[in-house]
Amino acid sequence: MDGLSAAASITAVVQLTAEVTKYIIGVAGASKDRQRLLDEILACEALLMRLRDYSKGTDGPEIEDWDADQTKADSAQTWSVKVKALESDNAPLHRLYKILDAIKTKLQSGHGSGIQKAKAALKWPFDEKEVIKLVDAFQRERSLLHFAMTHESTQLVKHIKATSDDNSRQLADLVRLIKSKATEDEQRVARLDRILTDIQLSNLNIAEGLGTVNTVR
Repeated sequence: MDGLSAAASITAVVQLTAEVTKYIIGVAGASKDRQRLLDEILACEALLMRLRDYSKGTDGPEIEDWDADQTKADSAQTWSVKVKALESDNAPLHRLYKILDAIKTKLQSGHGSGIQKAKAALKWPFDEKEVIKLVDAFQRERSLLHFAMTHESTQLVKHIKATSDDNSRQLADLVRLIKSKATEDEQRVARLDRILTDIQLSNLNIAEGLGTVNTVR
């Protein structure tokens, strides 16, 4: 999947999570900040994998609003609808993909050669302020994943719409901050510019994208 295309699939986000995790483990410095960010990423990954399994028919947790005689097929359909809502344009999975893509862009080695490139690949590139904002961004999206685990799909769609503007605005601010500290690398800046533009454009499509989700109980 192209990281700058519309909707992010749950599988694509899980795959990018694994890739970014390897980058974080491979760099040196700021061990406390690295671990804090890594913990948030892994917490999101765990929820995503559970949601993916439930949507494929694996037994999910009980939800208070469900009917007692709901069949396993009904349950799988319900989880599938929830995942579709989470995957909508500029819904939580879309924003998570953008956060991870921005991290990957900053962590990737420079475009120099020899020793300079090796040093760039090993150095932790985020300062404390960036890490705090990154952790906050993951926590906002993780709260929506938790909401999906415990509420019916109709409530989830409403909650995604209600939080979309603020989450998108804060994500755009985060990418601008990361970009402002990556001015030494033109290719990174260009990539971050594209991520930022995609966030802004996707926010215009959130209502239309969620409107196509057929909610079920």
